Amino acid sequence: MIGQQMNLDFLLPLALEQLIQNPFGSGDLYIGDLFCSILKVEKEYWKEHKELKNELDEVIRTYEEARKTLEEHISKYRSDHL
Repeated sequence: MIGQQMNLDFLLPLALEQLIQNPFGSGDLYIGDLFCSILKVEKEYWKEHKELKNELDEVIRTYEEARKTLEEHISKYRSDHL
């Protein structure tokens, strides 16, 4: 429903709460689909809901930190095992 821009005032706080804990969480389609759906919410919505935008920015920071850490570990693994 988030992808269809429906019930955002109700759904986004719940979704962001889940993503703060795990940015890789999934909805029904694939790992990260919930995050992708939220990133497609229209710009106008975020302008009117700055607190939720701040939460999204925190999710993005968490994801970027996790991605960096994983990439470092994957590179080390590859250099040690290949």
